[in-house]
Amino acid sequence: MTRALLLTVALTGLRSSELRGLRWSDVDLKACELHVRQRADKYRAIGAPKSASSRRTVPTDHDVLLPALKAWRLACPKGELGLVFPGSDGGIAHHRGLLLKLQAAVKAASVVDKSGEPKYTGLHSFRHFFASWCINARSLGGRELPPKAVQALMGHASITETLDTYGHLFPSKRRQGRAVQFSAGFVRLRILATHMRHRGGFFNIINGSARPVSPRYKIHAVGRGGRRP
Repeated sequence: MTRALLLTVALTGLRSSELRGLRWSDVDLKACELHVRQRADKYRAIGAPKSASSRRTVPTDHDVLLPALKAWRLACPKGELGLVFPGSDGGIAHHRGLLLKLQAAVKAASVVDKSGEPKYTGLHSFRHFFASWCINARSLGGRELPPKAVQALMGHASITETLDTYGHLFPSKRRQGRAVQFSAGFVRLRILATHMRHRGGFFNIINGSARPVSPRYKIHAVGRGGRRP
C-alpha cells in the first residue's frame, strides 16, 4: 500500500479523510481521474466531503500514479465499502495507520531530523507539497497553475483560503531565494524508498528501479508564510 498511498497523497493533494473514504468506484483508471465524493471522519464514519468545494475531480498522473494504483488494486484488501486505502480487514482505516506507513517510508529514505526521526510526520506535508508543485514555475519543475485552478484542485472553499495559505508562492509574491526548488527527478517524486535494501541503497518506490536512491532528495513542502510544516 505504501507506494500507492504516497503517490496518491503527493500527486493529488487529498486530505486524510478523503484518502480514507476514497473508493475504487471513485477512481476512473481509463480517464485518469480521481473523484472526491465522500470522506471518512475521525470516528471512521463515512459522510459528505468537508464542503461543497471539496467535492471535486483531480487528474491522475498517467505514467507514475496510474500504474501504482492498478498494481495496488490487485493486492488491496477487499471489503464491502470497496475502499482504495482500507484497513487490513477491508474496513475504514485509522488516520494513524496511514500516517505510520508514510512516516516509515520517509525514515527509510533518510529524510530525518538530527535525532533520526522522520522529518515530515503529517499527511498535510504531502498536501502542501502538491500545492507547491501546482504553483511553482515550470522552470523550477512546477506546473505554474493560476490561483483559481489551485483552489479547485485543493478543494478550498474560497480563493481567499488559497491565497492566504500559498499566496507567497505565486509569481507576483514570490520572494527571491524562497521559491521551492524541484529537480526533474523530484517532480516525478523520486524522493522516497522502500524498506528493501539493494546494493547498499534503497529500491526506488516510484518506478520500481533497483538504482540506489540518494538521501539528498527532500520533501520541500511549503505551507503558510513560507514555513515548512
